[in-house]
Amino acid sequence: MEVEILHTERCTLRPATVEDADWLFGLFNDPDVVTYIEGINWFNTDVASVRSFIESMQVNATKDLGAMWCVEYKSNNIGFILVYDLMEDPFMTYAILPEYRFKSYMSECASAIYNLIYRHLSLKPSISTNEINIAGSKLKQKIDNSIQETYIFS
Repeated sequence: MEVEILHTERCTLRPATVEDADWLFGLFNDPDVVTYIEGINWFNTDVASVRSFIESMQVNATKDLGAMWCVEYKSNNIGFILVYDLMEDPFMTYAILPEYRFKSYMSECASAIYNLIYRHLSLKPSISTNEINIAGSKLKQKIDNSIQETYIFS
């Protein structure tokens, strides 16, 4: 599956590139992100490890194993969405900068990716979360209850 550029009502989702490593390094080390995303400590030790992770996700995308989008709002990078296990049981995980949290950006972005995966692969991705991640659980429930096509393909 090609990692397409997607547009929602307020955001643009684009494939992650190694040029994103600097700002993603900061997000990957946000205390909330470290708490809620299992395994993030494997690739948040320095900018080079983030760059390597992005490169591995680019390779995964060519093999339909996973994909990584960066989320932009008004040309500012505000977060990312990862999708793993594309061919069997896809699941999404995400993070957003603190100043953009609780404003429903991820709801519209996750819905767009959900629809993209469903359209291409006829699979319904889940959102990876845990019981202490209340915001993630609410987003999962919201998407599970009502998926709406809120995107325009570029």
